[in-house]
Amino acid sequence: MIFKRKPSPVKFAWHKYPAHLESIRWLESDIQSFIVLKLRDLLQDEPGSYIFWGDMGGMKTTVRTASKAKALGLEQGIPDLFLMFPGHRLVCIELKRKGGVVSGEQKKKHAAMQEMGFPVYVVKAKTPADGWSQVLTILQRYGI
Repeated sequence: MIFKRKPSPVKFAWHKYPAHLESIRWLESDIQSFIVLKLRDLLQDEPGSYIFWGDMGGMKTTVRTASKAKALGLEQGIPDLFLMFPGHRLVCIELKRKGGVVSGEQKKKHAAMQEMGFPVYVVKAKTPADGWSQVLTILQRYGI
């Protein structure tokens, strides 16, 4: 007999604390997960206005998992979020928490993407709510 464990819901700090609170040491994953939630909510109101997906490159992994991810095409330096808009437009967003630094590999990848015509925005957020506010400003540039 095979027993399947019921998956526990992933909890982020913004589940426990208000997303605008600046006294919390927010992780990049807290900021990204909050923004993803808000992007999904916005799509409910404006279906078909964009498609988005996120990268999991910033997650801590084992050596085995990292090797597998690399074999499957995950690359270092790739932005955290991608948004596709009608008219063949792709926008890339790199998320950093307060004090976060864009790595050398990220700078190289971002520059190469921009040379190819894909805009890359770096959002440096104090809080998840601040990150969402900045992403919303980017969305407004693309008519959302």
